[in-house]
Amino acid sequence: MKTYEDYYTTETLEALRRKRNTAAVFLALLAAASVTACVILLCRVNTLNAPRMLTAVLTVNAASCILWLLLYFHLFSPLHKEHDHVRALAGETRERLTGTLHVLPGKTLILTSITVRDISLEEGPERHRLLASARVAPRLARLEGRHVTVETVHRYVVATEVES
Repeated sequence: MKTYEDYYTTETLEALRRKRNTAAVFLALLAAASVTACVILLCRVNTLNAPRMLTAVLTVNAASCILWLLLYFHLFSPLHKEHDHVRALAGETRERLTGTLHVLPGKTLILTSITVRDISLEEGPERHRLLASARVAPRLARLEGRHVTVETVHRYVVATEVES
């Protein structure tokens, strides 16, 4: 019996789109809350509490900016890059290769894109060097050393078929 697993489906694309949009809405709400809090604090300023209110406004602004940047770079940006990557590969023509799969150690960050892992597919004397996104690599690690058929798009592993 053969087990077929596709990593780049329209369902995956939709799930990533929903997560990305949810993160974008959350970031927008955080920015709006920060601005609202600053406006409310500024409206409460009088001559007696001006230094204290200035400190409060600067603290709220700095804390919300740091939080927003952390969420942007660790939540939204990776989701956005992964969504664009899946969208680019989902509709492309696939090439089938067969061989023994090996997940090589280490990760590589492609600038302005995703983090990938190197994959080696050996078929007799031929050796194919392929790539897999960091999201897909743990699933491929389960197939380490097994004879598999992989489908690739631009050297990225997008699906596997294993004889059980």
